[in-house]
Amino acid sequence: MNDALTPQERLLRVALILLALMDVVYIAVYLALGLDGKATFPFVANSVTKDVFFLALSLIAIANIRRFAWLTLLVILGHVLLVLTLSLMLLTRNTDMAPVDLWGVVTLQPKPFARSWLASNVIIVPLLSLLYLNAQRARHHLKYLTSFEWGTVKALAEVLIKSDDRKMTPEEIAEKVDAYLYRFKAKGKSKVRVALWILTVYPILTRGVPFGAMEPDARLAFVKKRFMTEGAWVIGRAYRRFLQVIIGAAAQLVYLAYYGDKRTFESVGYRPFTQRPEYDPNLDVDDPNRLRVSADKPADIHSDTIHADVVIVGSGAAGAILAFEMAARGNSVVVLERGQHIDPFEFNENELEMLSDLYSDGAIQLARDLRFAVLQGMCVGGSTVVNNAVSFNPPPDVLHRWNEPDGLNAALDLPKLNASVNHIRRWLFINSQAGGIFTDAALKFREGADAVGLQDRVAVVEANIVECLGCGYCNIGCKWGRKLSMLDTVLPWAQKHFPDKVRVVSECEARRIEIVGDTAKAVRCRLSDGRKLRVQANERVIVSAGAIASSRLLQKSGIGGSIVGKHLCFNMATPMTADFGGQPTRGPFAGLQMSHYVRPPQGAGYVLETWFNPPGMQSLFMPGWFEDHFHNMSRYSRMASAGVVVGSRRTGDVGFKLRGPFGFKVNRDDLETMIEGMKLLGRMYFEAGAERVMPATFRYQPFTNADQLADLDGYLDDRPGLSIYSAHPQGGNPISPNPTKGVVDEDFRVHGYENLHVCDASVFPSSVTVNPQLTVMALAHYGAGRMGGPGPNNGDQQAEDWADQWLTGVPGGGQPPVPPPVQPGNGQPAESGAVPETVP
Repeated sequence: MNDALTPQERLLRVALILLALMDVVYIAVYLALGLDGKATFPFVANSVTKDVFFLALSLIAIANIRRFAWLTLLVILGHVLLVLTLSLMLLTRNTDMAPVDLWGVVTLQPKPFARSWLASNVIIVPLLSLLYLNAQRARHHLKYLTSFEWGTVKALAEVLIKSDDRKMTPEEIAEKVDAYLYRFKAKGKSKVRVALWILTVYPILTRGVPFGAMEPDARLAFVKKRFMTEGAWVIGRAYRRFLQVIIGAAAQLVYLAYYGDKRTFESVGYRPFTQRPEYDPNLDVDDPNRLRVSADKPADIHSDTIHADVVIVGSGAAGAILAFEMAARGNSVVVLERGQHIDPFEFNENELEMLSDLYSDGAIQLARDLRFAVLQGMCVGGSTVVNNAVSFNPPPDVLHRWNEPDGLNAALDLPKLNASVNHIRRWLFINSQAGGIFTDAALKFREGADAVGLQDRVAVVEANIVECLGCGYCNIGCKWGRKLSMLDTVLPWAQKHFPDKVRVVSECEARRIEIVGDTAKAVRCRLSDGRKLRVQANERVIVSAGAIASSRLLQKSGIGGSIVGKHLCFNMATPMTADFGGQPTRGPFAGLQMSHYVRPPQGAGYVLETWFNPPGMQSLFMPGWFEDHFHNMSRYSRMASAGVVVGSRRTGDVGFKLRGPFGFKVNRDDLETMIEGMKLLGRMYFEAGAERVMPATFRYQPFTNADQLADLDGYLDDRPGLSIYSAHPQGGNPISPNPTKGVVDEDFRVHGYENLHVCDASVFPSSVTVNPQLTVMALAHYGAGRMGGPGPNNGDQQAEDWADQWLTGVPGGGQPPVPPPVQPGNGQPAESGAVPETVP
């Protein structure tokens, strides 16, 4: 680190010099008063001692501002106490004393003097605090964290990452965390800040020193004791679990910053795509003919009002399809997106940057209990930019359950919805992925499925991916356009096909829908630069912001009543990690991130899916803590991972509360289903030759043989002990013609409103269990006809033909084989002749 003082440190030193001079003046005045007999001895002695103490602290800090700047905190604390005592004196009118004549030059009136003294201290406290914080931030190049928070992250990194093999210093790790948190804007970051402050202050209450001041060995013992040990009684267990959340959240920031840095890649056996033998340097050449979204940023908005026939909130799987379809019907369309517009060619291999730029809350969107994480995209193109593009047909049994008149009663026209499914499959080239890009870990998954007798239940995923390069970056954005996200296809297609009809506005948060009577007139927004924007809708407003955000927008607008945001559900998942010992030929990261799945017999209630990530994201799901986590990450390239996915009950809700905007409680039956899936997945990995199988649990519990998997039943009574997350929130605004059961009717119109619609995963009456992308896109296509009337003659065929022409220009291109027509109620092409009857 550079030894030269920063300007902020020099400014703090100047302030301390001025404060020291003021102390010298006060000392002189007090001594003069005492020697002249105008002040009592105790007053003079105490006052001189106080100011000598302040002076000494200031002089020590001035002598070495970098080493002893922390003494400024004691000076600040002293002045805070002065503010309190002076305020108390003035409030109790304890200022009755004779005026004091100083050497015939000035006369001090007690009350005005006390007030001016109080005022000076009221100014000194915040000013000195600000200068101190700025100096500390500048010293460590901090942009978001305070120096205390930075110190806590640094201290935690010292005990989490093994010192002998550490590839980054704790200071560098803490600076990386700071840069990551600074890069994205999210209200949820305050939870991280609170967690760091609790971890900083808590040891003071029990050990008398802050977390960062403890000796490393004592700090490690302190964290382990509070993190690993359960309380013996109800309050004790709740208290311990609260600390687990606090420490766990801070620890995951450290892991993400450390393993997401290229300096650590070699130590875990990871090779970025651009350094692999199969990488073609010609991919670095941008194609000037590549279609791109034209999106307005706040700097491009020069008015406080814009107009369109149709205003769509959200640019993801539903919003983009609706934008295309509404433009095809002759409407002018404005698409509002809260996230940034980043051109795909600007994507890079830096996980932290991509997570910050492309995900909602920088991928730390947490439920109210801080234990359930929801990963969602927040950028132009929405989650389609960062998902795996896996596309399952909506399961027939789910659709029939949605339509049961005495049940959820969605009143969907299933033949027409199936036609929309077929159209989307052809339009976005949804096809079974080729075998050349499967990872070694995925092949182990397949081998294990065959070994346990599921050879007819395992298949290769279908996805809207064309000639995949196997980079493994699906979840941080495909730079090369092989994943056909809304950013790469439907949005630029709409702007190309319907000139001047589709406008996309990025960094624009919809805050409220403006209603007059039963009509939606406009959407009130806030741009990222703080300006307000009113987007007027001449015809209709469509909300497609996702299950959580759509519900919050309706609630903030006072729309839909108490049913809005209720019955939130998820495709919840938990990963299982297997260690295969010997070094794979390419590693589990070199290939398609999600390539195979197993569909157990109908009624099992879960799906198993392969899954692996670059090391930063993978470290968040790697089992173990402390030495165990470090050891497991050192074997990262020998691992395989897959997820157990369960469609949850409708036990969540959206609504603002102090702890967060949404909550979710895992149902015991769902948890039992998930554990059954974990047991099957564990058996598959052992049959494929795994040495260890590790569930994602707070209490590290590796298994070395299949018989031990029965111990997973213990998590039925220890829900917080199992790590569960989701990338697929659903529900909150279910579709039903019955306003007591649904928020929107069969035309996706909000009950009681003429031209306000909701169409996205929030209208699902229940979870679908499988990846919901195709269901969302098909509902949007289906819903467009019900909202805006029939499209132009042969409009779907024209769109498909036009997309065919576009695809011939894809780099490395050529058109993939169009998948066979989807049979009513099913149509999942299977690998190697396997024809499973349905997805559960």
